[in-house]
Amino acid sequence: MASTDSWTHEIESPVAAARLFRAGVMDWHTLAPKLAPHIVASAHPVEGEGGIGSVRQFNFTSDVRYYLTSNFLTLKIHGRL
Repeated sequence: MASTDSWTHEIESPVAAARLFRAGVMDWHTLAPKLAPHIVASAHPVEGEGGIGSVRQFNFTSDVRYYLTSNFLTLKIHGRL
């Protein structure tokens, strides 16, 4: 089931757009544990090179309530993530 929703958010930054995209999307599994160590304990690519169909595993800390991680798993099982 595909989503038809979209959103746009523009920001000004001295950093080049390509570098921001790489850090925020392609390297998020590396960046998230550094920016939010109280939420993301660790993360790593499971399969793929970052393109369509790539899979990344995020391991959350105990500060994240269980139902949040449970919802993520449920969405993944049903093919919605």
